[in-house]
Amino acid sequence: MTANQLVTATFQVANISTTTKLAVSSTQAIAGSAVTFTARVSPTSGSTTPTGSVTFKNGSTILGVVPLSNGVASLTTSSLGPGPYTVTASYSGDTNSGSSTSAPVALTVVDYTVTPSALSLTVKRGQSGQVTLAVTPAPAGSFSPTVTFACSGLPLQATCSFSPATVTTSGALANTTLTIQTTASARLEHLFGRSELLYAFLLPGFMGIVLMRRNGKRIAGSARLLGLICLLTLSTIWSTGCGAGASPPGGGGSTPTVGTPLGSSVVTITATATSSGTPPITKQVTVTLTVQ
Repeated sequence: MTANQLVTATFQVANISTTTKLAVSSTQAIAGSAVTFTARVSPTSGSTTPTGSVTFKNGSTILGVVPLSNGVASLTTSSLGPGPYTVTASYSGDTNSGSSTSAPVALTVVDYTVTPSALSLTVKRGQSGQVTLAVTPAPAGSFSPTVTFACSGLPLQATCSFSPATVTTSGALANTTLTIQTTASARLEHLFGRSELLYAFLLPGFMGIVLMRRNGKRIAGSARLLGLICLLTLSTIWSTGCGAGASPPGGGGSTPTVGTPLGSSVVTITATATSSGTPPITKQVTVTLTVQ
């Protein structure tokens, strides 16, 4: 080799190694709620800011690919269904920075369902009916909320109750029984239970029969007339008692019970689940109640 001979050499500069750290907004979330994954990529030496993109995965399933901004990439999603998740963030690297993958982060997405044993219930007025409600947590074994119940949309003079009033799923199926109680009409019993009617209508009738015996020739005609008068009187009492908002004879006491109205109503059952680490979760189902 002479002094003036040129030598060509190729140098390869190694990329700066990086680390990727992943954080999640909550380790337990409700299905349908927003969850944010944040990845931060940093060089192990120097001050070079990595560029490129980060891929978020649940196992081998890609959740999303997000470009870095000042070394940070965030993915927000509300499409995660119930179940356990193990999420990682992988940085692909650039011309100066090497690739890296974060440690996995665990996340559990929870939910539950309320399923009635029947969508309709038919009862006779004054009687009760029952529907079983099945509460199923998801994922099974990982979510054990305490669930309380309430109902709305009941017809007048009908009530609902739950047995038990509160259930704890313990990660598995739990049941409660809804009972809807209706009320019979008490107007007729109320009217004829009052002593005023006895003295005002029935006693004069008996007196009339006694007086008619003094004039035997007119007993038959008078009896028919008296019977007609009594029939008309009782019919008037019946129609007055059955009228909406009618007051009992004599002006005293409360309005007789009209009972649960006949017909159909849509009853809404609201279930509220509470559990440590998540806000309350509310579910609603409906049952059509028909009173005959």
